[in-house]
Amino acid sequence: MNIEAHRSHRSTQMFNSSEVLVVREHDQLSQTFDQKLTKHKPIQTKSFFYLLANVKKIRNRFIFWLWRFPGLGILCALSSGFFFASGAVLVKLLTQINSTEIFLVRCTGQLVVCIPIAIYTKNSVFGVKGEQSYLLLRAVLSAISGNCIYLSYRFLPLGDASTIVLSAPIFATVFAKIFLKEACDIINTILILLTLGGVLLIAKPTFLTGTTISSSHIVGSLIAFTACILDSLWFVANRKLQKTHFSVIIIVYSTVVIILDTVILSYLDGFSLPVCGNDGIYLVGVACCGIGGQLLLTTALKLENVGPVSIARTIDIVLAFIFQVTITGEKVTWSSVLGAILVSACAVLTAVRRYKAHKM
Repeated sequence: MNIEAHRSHRSTQMFNSSEVLVVREHDQLSQTFDQKLTKHKPIQTKSFFYLLANVKKIRNRFIFWLWRFPGLGILCALSSGFFFASGAVLVKLLTQINSTEIFLVRCTGQLVVCIPIAIYTKNSVFGVKGEQSYLLLRAVLSAISGNCIYLSYRFLPLGDASTIVLSAPIFATVFAKIFLKEACDIINTILILLTLGGVLLIAKPTFLTGTTISSSHIVGSLIAFTACILDSLWFVANRKLQKTHFSVIIIVYSTVVIILDTVILSYLDGFSLPVCGNDGIYLVGVACCGIGGQLLLTTALKLENVGPVSIARTIDIVLAFIFQVTITGEKVTWSSVLGAILVSACAVLTAVRRYKAHKM
């Protein structure tokens, strides 16, 4: 009896051990099969969570690659020219709204966009110590200049006004010589005189053309030239802002514009709402073009030297004449075209000389 029980217990033990072996073998085969079946799944899951956990690192790598992309600075400068020229033609189409109010709307949009940028980058809106006086000077000059530019579109064709205003970098050489003691050789003097000749061709004075010019054209030319001189001055002041973030510059500039233009509009005829739906769309378009142009131009100056960017900015003049013919329907005269060619050529030569001087 004991022998039978012992045999039965031993056989049961052998069965159980063999069953365990079979189960273990089955588990190993199932595990191997599952790994082969889902070979790429763990990697995908890991990659997905890796992306989620390293979004900031991947974004920084992408930005670093983008900033090293060849020609990006020139592309940004060309794009800014398109935005500025588009904004100018929209101002030209807004005939029922005061130009000062249009400029106020644009700068309000710039302020709304740049405040979050300044907060995100942790920059003080009061500027960097030691540069605050230049920051305020730059804001006041550019605020008056911007109002003059928008006002000149009321008196002059789009191409003429844009050409006179965009000759500012050439005259900046004179003010850089006076205030910053920079060199101004004979070639720069010749370029300045040629630029003045181009501006005179656009202004069309009676002693030059032999025909009578309307008083509105003369007034518009004087306003545009005033804007050009003011732009030249704030270009010089801007060189002193080496440590101030661009968002702070735009915030202070926009704030000065809002204060100044609110006083002007209150003194004149007050604010006016858009007459029709198109005017409202155009106003939003002016604000978007101003914001896009400012950000792209600032990016271009960070990626490229002033010389190539200044050359690329001459696209504004070409686009202004194209928009003048195709959109506003204004006539283009031979003297305007010749003046624009003179100013553009002088701007390109000035930019090339600055670029070569910087490289040396």
